[in-house]
Amino acid sequence: MKTKYELDEIDSEIYRLLDLNKPQSFLLFAGAGSGKTKTLVNVLEQIKKNDLDKLISLGQRVAVITYTNAACEEIKQRLNYDASFSVSTIHSFAWSLIYSHTEDIKEYLTEILNNKVIELEEKLAKARNPNNKTALQNKARLEKTLERIDNLKQVRNFIYSPTEMLGGKAALNHAEVIELASYFLLNKPLLQQVLIRKFPILLIDESQDTFKNLLEAFIHVREVHKQSFGFGIIGDQMQRIYGGGKNNIAESLSEDWKIIDKKTNYRSPRRIIELINSIRKDDDGWQQDAFKEESGHVRLFIADSTRTDKDSIENYVREKMAEDTDDLLWKKPSQNPEGIDAPETVKCLILEHAMAAIRGQFSDFLLPLFAIDKYRDGAIDGSRKEFAFLINVAVPFINSIKQDDDFGIMKIVKTYGSLVSETNVEFVSTPFDSLRDTKAKTTELKELLAENGVTTFNALKLIKKLGLIDIPSEISIHLIESDLSDEDSEDNEDKITSAWEQALSASVDQLVNYALYANGQLGFATHQGVKGLQFDRVMAVLDDKEARGFMFSYEKLFGTVEKSNKDIENESQNKDSAVSRTRRLFYVVCSRAQKSLAVVAYTSDPNGLKNKALETWFNEREVIVL
Repeated sequence: MKTKYELDEIDSEIYRLLDLNKPQSFLLFAGAGSGKTKTLVNVLEQIKKNDLDKLISLGQRVAVITYTNAACEEIKQRLNYDASFSVSTIHSFAWSLIYSHTEDIKEYLTEILNNKVIELEEKLAKARNPNNKTALQNKARLEKTLERIDNLKQVRNFIYSPTEMLGGKAALNHAEVIELASYFLLNKPLLQQVLIRKFPILLIDESQDTFKNLLEAFIHVREVHKQSFGFGIIGDQMQRIYGGGKNNIAESLSEDWKIIDKKTNYRSPRRIIELINSIRKDDDGWQQDAFKEESGHVRLFIADSTRTDKDSIENYVREKMAEDTDDLLWKKPSQNPEGIDAPETVKCLILEHAMAAIRGQFSDFLLPLFAIDKYRDGAIDGSRKEFAFLINVAVPFINSIKQDDDFGIMKIVKTYGSLVSETNVEFVSTPFDSLRDTKAKTTELKELLAENGVTTFNALKLIKKLGLIDIPSEISIHLIESDLSDEDSEDNEDKITSAWEQALSASVDQLVNYALYANGQLGFATHQGVKGLQFDRVMAVLDDKEARGFMFSYEKLFGTVEKSNKDIENESQNKDSAVSRTRRLFYVVCSRAQKSLAVVAYTSDPNGLKNKALETWFNEREVIVL
């Protein structure tokens, strides 16, 4: 039996705007817990009910872009997998637009790569020593770039997968697909026509984190074809957590866009909504109304950051919350007197990835790379090829070797290497000898991995030497060794070289922990990991000391540490600062709570933090100094 979706006033207004005969474009501000997915599905159901025949007759569909595969699956399921709707991630949708434009892709990439050749040749000509590590790596980059230019001539059709690591001459990476789609939509009217004829309605969810260039390209298409293209942008700037999104979307839209606010919060009780409204008030002033009648519970626990017993502090917080809320599920299962088996009844959220790296024991690997701007987002979501390889190929391979999982080993060797392949003459002519040789090589690798504290560098270097799996050039260049370095250089490539050198010197165990974290398997999460999710009980842990104060500072946010001159300068120019970034993250983690919220703040000035907290967001009953 088909589910009936009842439209509220906002749903009805959006449906009216998406009239196929006279579409209008809109920006929907949908705050935390406002039910934007429900609104999206309600509107799509209404289109399905009233406009499906017209769409089918014209060979058209409605396109919906969501942020994650999980979100895609949820919407598809709610729509009963109706093929009239194209529901996909941004990468998949971008690829669907450009995959057939082989010659255009070749032309664009060739120009980009030729410019890269010129840049690398200039760097090599200026190198102080042609045998230092950076120079050798630039030589390798130049060789790979020239090789790719040559390979492009042989490509008949490009290949791409948003979920798999694909190699070969015809493979495109995530960044290239977004870059190509953005450029083509801006500069090729034919692709604009293809888009609007195929998809007269396009809806983008989580627009605040959609790649800036691609979002601007879609906005451009809408301005050129506003009479026949309905474009809906859905999101909340306060929940922007990635660096590649577009700031202040509303300010860049023309006057004929409809701006809609979805202000009711259906997720959290009143006290939590009061808190997140207070956090947000000094940012954009946008406020929400509570739907739930219950008050809910909020507590701020303050502890000295020099204390080393943080586990016991956080266990005490659980006990205290169980007492204050009369909710035994705040306790760990072993502490629960009723024996309720609930290993994650409390979601522990930490504000920053540096904290996660320290607590998860992978800081030596992640933090050097996290300091490089272009790696920051890709290191967490695996969208960059280097990190996707490490998370999805290298670590599973290492784990299979350690566990003597012959099936897992051979699956990865066959999929990501050339030893067991039809392209390997030795394997084709003497397959059993090749398999024995492969087994001997995996045994050699296992012996290395058994050594205490073996570095990621040495493990990857041996994998490359043995040829067990193909290591992407983006990583293999950092396996080049040289006794000479350019440590004092200000060149960006030298900084990247240094960052990788530090990261790869971390142990294999740290790399494994990093992969567990990236896959959400370490028992705690940051704002990215819980995007769009909600939990009954949330414990938000704030610790500038662990976070290293690199990109964020909650003590600056609370006012117990003075802003830097750079912070003040950025704020005066309406740019992101440590305070604005931290405010957004704090808002996101606090807004996940459905019943109760405990904020655990470690600080060098407990009393000062308490005074500031009482002046701003909390009351006397809620603040507990430990």
